[in-house]
Amino acid sequence: MAAHRRRHLAGKLSGVELADDVRKVLLSAGTAPADLAAKSSGRTVEVAALAEHADAPRREPVFLHPRQPSLITHSSGTTGIPKLAVHCPETGWHRLVPQRVVSWPIRGRETAALCMTFVHSRFYQGLAMFLSHGNPMVIAVDPDPDRIGPLFVRTRPGYIETHPNTYVDWEELDSAPGAPLSSVRVFGATFDAMHPRTIQRMLAASRHKRPVFVQFYGQSEIGPMAGRWYTRQTAHKADGRCVGLPLPGFISMRVVDDDGRRVGSGRTGHLEVRSRTRILTYLGEDERFESQVHDGWWRVGDMGYRSRWGLLHLMDREVNRIDTVDSRGRGPPDEPSGGAARDRDRGRSAGRADPGGGHPGRGAARREALAAGDLRPALDERLPAVPVRGPAAHLDPEGPATRADPTASRRTAAAHRDGPGDGRHGGGVTMKDTTAGRRLFELMAGFWKTQAVYLATESGIVDAIANAGRIRTVELSLATRTDADALGRLLLFLESLDVIEGDEASGYVLTAVGELLRTDAEDSMRDHVRIYGSHFYPAWGALSHSLRTGRSAFAHVYGSDLFSYLHQNPEVSLTYERAMVAGTLFFSEVSRVHDFSGAKRIVDVAGGHGALLNEILNANEGPRAVLFDAPHVIEETKDRPIATDHADRCERVAGNFFESVPSGGDVYILSRILHCFDDEACHRILTNCRRAMAPGGRLVILERILARGTGSSLTQGYNMHMLVVLGGGRERDETQYRTLLDKAGFTVKSVHGLPLETHLVVAEPS
Repeated sequence: MAAHRRRHLAGKLSGVELADDVRKVLLSAGTAPADLAAKSSGRTVEVAALAEHADAPRREPVFLHPRQPSLITHSSGTTGIPKLAVHCPETGWHRLVPQRVVSWPIRGRETAALCMTFVHSRFYQGLAMFLSHGNPMVIAVDPDPDRIGPLFVRTRPGYIETHPNTYVDWEELDSAPGAPLSSVRVFGATFDAMHPRTIQRMLAASRHKRPVFVQFYGQSEIGPMAGRWYTRQTAHKADGRCVGLPLPGFISMRVVDDDGRRVGSGRTGHLEVRSRTRILTYLGEDERFESQVHDGWWRVGDMGYRSRWGLLHLMDREVNRIDTVDSRGRGPPDEPSGGAARDRDRGRSAGRADPGGGHPGRGAARREALAAGDLRPALDERLPAVPVRGPAAHLDPEGPATRADPTASRRTAAAHRDGPGDGRHGGGVTMKDTTAGRRLFELMAGFWKTQAVYLATESGIVDAIANAGRIRTVELSLATRTDADALGRLLLFLESLDVIEGDEASGYVLTAVGELLRTDAEDSMRDHVRIYGSHFYPAWGALSHSLRTGRSAFAHVYGSDLFSYLHQNPEVSLTYERAMVAGTLFFSEVSRVHDFSGAKRIVDVAGGHGALLNEILNANEGPRAVLFDAPHVIEETKDRPIATDHADRCERVAGNFFESVPSGGDVYILSRILHCFDDEACHRILTNCRRAMAPGGRLVILERILARGTGSSLTQGYNMHMLVVLGGGRERDETQYRTLLDKAGFTVKSVHGLPLETHLVVAEPS
């Protein structure tokens, strides 16, 4: 907004008591004060509860000019003086963009819970972020742990965000009944630095495999300015001061001295930022607003420094600055300046222990900070020390680990001087963070491994090594008719993948992994590798088609859906069926998990070549069985063990399960069938099983079950694989399976875990 527009806004409302203009009060909770009319100059003020508008019709959106005032929120900033910040659509949009990027991994999937006062701009940014992603939301107005605990148990949020001091109160929820924090995958905090112990307790309370605590440093006037994240492995390295890297591409940040001159890395000064996210003005206080703008740079009001890797460390607020503990990086007038004094003062201002065990200036600092409204010193004293691991134990400013090691202050000061923010403790990604870069490179190079293992299998290299027992490269190249140099490189790569072991001098042999690729191995996975490396591999190369259309990339590449293609190509069909058998190492566990001994007639629907049914009949002498599948599949089973070993107990029937299934069974098995189809197709299959089932029958389902946010990459990968290969197929979570079965007339009775992340679900007619 232009300066004259800000002056007009300020002039019009300057000196006006807001209560004098109040016409209606909207209550989010509780009741209005009895003297509200008196506070409003005797006028009648309408009071309404937010709940009364729950079913109100949706209003058409109002489109404002990008720089037109649209929202007024509270801000005390870093001064402790309440102000009203005036926002506009343009600044709101520039704040929303980076937050949408950061929150992309949890879009639409997790229930998001926000617990913060409505007067803060962060509430509206969080609301916009999750509503635009389509996440279910929980808005909590009462942060009392006694009320939040049961609320989270009922709603099971995957993302929560609240004020730092509220997180401290919520620490007791880590052992509360119902484990209210167990479902949280991402903890968010955007207002201030967090106490390290609080971060650790939040992460420890989650039952997800890899929960994350995302910390942003920001204020109402600018929005998020810097950020980092912590995991269980890195939380112990949090020091409560480092708040991460300025948001690249959205925030420019500098540190200046009292005269506005930029200072170098490691030097403490005033923090200033330049961003398109800055508010228009303070309502009625243009002069106060303009006083914080210096050549387009906004003075944040905090003191801090940046490491040589760019990480921002907060030292104090300007209003809390104490003469005897100089936060600006130079000593008091009567003390020497330079590096030694700078290091010493920086250690004191950060609350580091003095070698003598005392804290010079600590009492005065605490009193002045409390007088200015800063509760952090008192809060730090109230919190007990956190036991932490490793060399970072000295980083707790108030804990016994610091007091027990009087040299910690000197080590910490030296570490700060040398630039501690090298990306090794937390989520700030820097040049030194080679682990993340290496991991990303390994992810992008995954196709190397797929094709190397596939070609070693398909070209006969594995079988040749197995036949020879131990063989050198030259001999192997002659046996497989391959180029010796190229083969030598492949062997070195396979050795790094633990497929083979040895060297050129002594020759190569197969490892336990390589043994699974042999043609004659009892539990050979050779065909599994062949179908993935040949036909599924090109389909994944067309993943973009599935992403754009939601349809099968396999059908896009090969011109027909998977099952039609297999019917048209008998050799590929045999490879596919053998591959499915290769992925059934858990079949031997099925009879241990579920008792089939009392069954009379077991019907394995779409049972393939009968591997599972064969295991069940081997383990149970009483039941008879029916193997049911498509005609061409049943034809392929005539020489299989299910036909040769159990010809007197197992009937092989051809048909189409979308039309009907064999009737009269008291146990119907669907092993890895439902994940191949969409909900409508699954309903038809389940309904046919329900219709054909004998009274008192039951349904046994074998499927991978997604655990939201905690499923391994294998289960999540199969979920993608169903999209790429089948289009309508998908893995489902337990709730989705229960819903699917309920609609088909079944009730889930039990769920049992099996190897390879597979589950056995038992359901009975409702």
